[in-house]
Amino acid sequence: MKIRCHHMCHRQYHKLTLWDCGGQLSAQSLWSYHYPNTSLLVWVINIHDRSRLDSNLQLLSQTLLNPLLFQIPVLIILYNSSFHKYQQNNSDEDSNQSELTNLEVAFRFLATLSTSRASSFKWQVINVSTDEQNRTEDLKKVRQSFRELMDL
Repeated sequence: MKIRCHHMCHRQYHKLTLWDCGGQLSAQSLWSYHYPNTSLLVWVINIHDRSRLDSNLQLLSQTLLNPLLFQIPVLIILYNSSFHKYQQNNSDEDSNQSELTNLEVAFRFLATLSTSRASSFKWQVINVSTDEQNRTEDLKKVRQSFRELMDL
């Protein structure tokens, strides 16, 4: 992916390399191979997976303790899978009440960090969906977050 940024009088493109490291326990031991030269950490959470939120954010906090990730910006992306809607047997109102919100995730993420650690790096929580109709807006949102977090 390339992000175009306007610096003073010229345009500049920044090339991004993304790695999907997977969340399985067996894959976590391999994550550290991707830490050198990391400029931004993207952490993805399903908004319907409330039961695993605390363990997910605790894992993120532990990951950020690695010295190679010191002061690396973090983008937490909450995604709303349209596939989940087809599996959901509850009413829409019950489903919406159980969805994680950006504010809830932000507060719970801060709770997992030490006070000094919380102010040592930039981070954001954004919400995107996997629906075709919102794809363009969601990509714009992700790009904007990349620019803000990486000072592009």
